[in-house]
Amino acid sequence: MKTIIWQNKDGSDYSIEYFNLTSELDVHILRGTVILLLEQTPTLAIYEIKCDKYWKTRSVKISQQTPHGKDMNIDLT
Repeated sequence: MKTIIWQNKDGSDYSIEYFNLTSELDVHILRGTVILLLEQTPTLAIYEIKCDKYWKTRSVKISQQTPHGKDMNIDLT
C-alpha cells in the first residue's frame, strides 16, 4: 500500500487530500478523502476508484458532504 498526502497551494482554493493505493491480484484500488472549500463552503469528499490490472477504470464511488445538507453520492459501475 502507498499513502500520499497532498495539499493545493495555488492560492485561489484550499484543499488537502489523503490517498491510499493498494493492488490486489488483478485490481488496483484508489481510496481517498479530500477536504476543500467548494464555492466557499467547507466540503468533505470520500472516493474509491477500482481499476483492472491494465489501469482501466471499472468503478467509481464518491460521497460528498457539506454543513448545509447538500450531500451527494455517485456510484458508477
